[in-house]
Amino acid sequence: MSAPADAPLATLRILHVVPCLGHGGLELALARLSRRLADLGAVQCVAAMTGELVIAERFSPAVRLQSLHGKPHEWALPGRLRQLIREFRPEVIHARNWGAWPDTVRARWRSNVKAPLVFSFHGTTEPAPMPWRRRLAFRVLARLSDEVFTVSEAARTRLVNEVGLSSARVGLIPNGIAVDEYQRAEVVNTRFVVGTVGNLNPIKNHTLLLRAMALLRARGVDAELRIAGEGGERKALEALARELGVEQHLRLPGLVHDVPAFLASLSAFVLCSKLEAHPNALIEAMAAGRPCVGTAVGGIPEVLRHGAVGHVVPADDANALAEALWRIAADPAAARTMALNARQHCAATYGLEAMVKAYVSLYRRLAGRTPAS
Repeated sequence: MSAPADAPLATLRILHVVPCLGHGGLELALARLSRRLADLGAVQCVAAMTGELVIAERFSPAVRLQSLHGKPHEWALPGRLRQLIREFRPEVIHARNWGAWPDTVRARWRSNVKAPLVFSFHGTTEPAPMPWRRRLAFRVLARLSDEVFTVSEAARTRLVNEVGLSSARVGLIPNGIAVDEYQRAEVVNTRFVVGTVGNLNPIKNHTLLLRAMALLRARGVDAELRIAGEGGERKALEALARELGVEQHLRLPGLVHDVPAFLASLSAFVLCSKLEAHPNALIEAMAAGRPCVGTAVGGIPEVLRHGAVGHVVPADDANALAEALWRIAADPAAARTMALNARQHCAATYGLEAMVKAYVSLYRRLAGRTPAS
């Protein structure tokens, strides 16, 4: 009989390499995973290629965190990573996303440490197709990596169709969350409160949500919009709100630390990004039991089961988004039923333990530690 997924990992040494350690979905998912791996006995180091360790408090104290303070195209950066690999002596190296992959391949090769290398693709910040040089690099680097996987069927399809990787070569491990942590007492609002969670940058397309909210108010719904996050688009959003005449109905609270409480305050959740590989914010809203609307891009339709557990609207269509929100506001009973179905789907598909089990199986296999039957 095989060992259970939560059996101790017997000091398995894992090096996680990420482009940075900010408040993005990739980094937050890693923090959740690494805490569980630490509980199971894994010895871990997280290396951020650039920037500061912004979300260090999200990690277990048992996990070593280190920033390499890299700069764009810095020639010495792979050398610093190589030194870390030699010092830490990992049994598995896991590079996440393009910003960590090429330098990790180079550093491992020059370190003479023969740990297997995993690459996981969590999406890009640009909706346009990858340049041909990037696609070629992906194919070369995939040959130099022991395992390649992504976090959604949409992202997997992109690697197969756009990059040209074999479908048999690309695995799939969806992100997971502790679903029960998002159950909070629902806030009773006197207004229809629409909200989202995401960095204030163009890829999140908050301007579309703001335009839809103005249309919704024009239809007689007393709506307020709350966007939790920070970024360079704050002034542009405020200016657009003034232009649309809804500046009194926009709230930008900045970075929110208690996301479950924020979600509990919403009447509806919207994710209208231009591109998403696997939307963590959306599965969190589903876990919180919020009626959800998402644009038909990337992994969003997959998470919402193509409209079965949430409204899916065309990308960049403010009228369609406003219509979906109006339907939620006009029929609260139907919205609650859809939200309950979404929560059940989230618990069954995107639970934290399912994600942990998949990673444990992968790491054990690559390190040659698969328990005997």
